[in-house]
Amino acid sequence: MTDLKDLLEHAAGTDPALTDADLAADLRRGKRSVRRRHFAGMAGGVTAIAVVAAGVWAVLPGAETSGLEGPAAGQTSAIIRPVVPTKMPGSPVPTPIIRHLAPTKAAGPPPDRTSGKQVLPPAPAQPVKLVADGIVRPGVDLVCGLKPEGWKAVVIKSRLGMPPELYFTDPALDPAKYSIGATYLKVRHAGIYPDGSTGRMLVEKYGKTWDELPHVAAGTRQAIVAGAAGGSRDVHMRMSGTKLLQIADTRNLGWDQSTLLRFAGSCGYVK
Repeated sequence: MTDLKDLLEHAAGTDPALTDADLAADLRRGKRSVRRRHFAGMAGGVTAIAVVAAGVWAVLPGAETSGLEGPAAGQTSAIIRPVVPTKMPGSPVPTPIIRHLAPTKAAGPPPDRTSGKQVLPPAPAQPVKLVADGIVRPGVDLVCGLKPEGWKAVVIKSRLGMPPELYFTDPALDPAKYSIGATYLKVRHAGIYPDGSTGRMLVEKYGKTWDELPHVAAGTRQAIVAGAAGGSRDVHMRMSGTKLLQIADTRNLGWDQSTLLRFAGSCGYVK
């Protein structure tokens, strides 16, 4: 055993002699290695924090980004801004500051005018009076000698090639709040037309001839009244063999049938 150990030591040769310079150089190399590892660790930590901060900015809601929809009305908006870390690596990343804005209130829903249920203005305590008018208004060939007191006249272009119509409106009522036709008195052209299958001359909207319908007097002319007292009514007043004027009443006038017919009888064509 001793012979084998001596043989191996002889094969390896003698240890080199170490000087003080060699020991000092080894010490310097060791210190440099420790410093490199320390700086590498710091760089890696800063890089990781920067990546995390960039990711937070990209995905947090409320960032300063254009083209995005805002919060729905009635919900709370939150603006979140990332905070840049100011502590040394190894400390926890500060929590982003969240600032809540006051919630916005949603506007009330508009009145439902499509449900089929009539939304009518309140009936007046006293019926609206009739006062003199007789003004010829540009754009319409209809004129009425009377009008509801305080109401304004408006000329409306009709559709489907029909002549323009004359409306009297109550300026105290917002038409957006009520059913269509509930806030104005309308005067328009109507007629008696031949039925394509039978050849009979039928009154518009009725499906019957003039002689088959009950008549009432509107001034010096004959008329047909449809509808009920206290509600909307239609007057078709005969102007010639085939021409009529239709007057569409409205509930918020508060008129009785006699007053309605007096108004209708004051209307006619511009001379």
